[in-house]
Amino acid sequence: VLQGSIGSLPQVQAQLPLTAVSPQALMPGKTTRVEFVGNSFKSPMRIGSTLTDESQGEIEVQWVSVEATKAIADIRLPSGPSMGPRTIWLATEDSISEPFQILIDDLSSVLDSGTNHSRTQPQPLTIPCAVDGRSDATQSDFYRIRMTANSSVSIDCVAERIGSTMDTVVRIWSADGR
Repeated sequence: VLQGSIGSLPQVQAQLPLTAVSPQALMPGKTTRVEFVGNSFKSPMRIGSTLTDESQGEIEVQWVSVEATKAIADIRLPSGPSMGPRTIWLATEDSISEPFQILIDDLSSVLDSGTNHSRTQPQPLTIPCAVDGRSDATQSDFYRIRMTANSSVSIDCVAERIGSTMDTVVRIWSADGR
């Protein structure tokens, strides 16, 4: 069990490259398997964060595997943290990563399939959910949700709030393409 901070590190000498985190959202009171991608990973790994403060309880981290370019951890947040963006860091005995933004959200995350780049092959979603994906530069992503008459849906892109420079455009089409 790790606290929500790294504490003192003995002479950090190198930058620990952290290039991706998936998923980029954690649910309070639930365990989420998180994959970290980067370089120079080695055991023992530690996580520092602004995910909780001491009054909200401890975050629990169980490392599943640590390889040079990928580390996987099961992270369980206490039930108390408020929703929104937070910061995490990874650390080894002699290096620490740049801060990385992650979201605390009460919606379950669905990973973007990566194959949904046309209106004819949208990724089906069951709502409510949050889509956890990365921009593929100039390619659009398409999703399909089923709705009943007179129902509503809320769509919120948090890219900028977690450090992305993506300029989001959301378009909604009916089943017949209007």
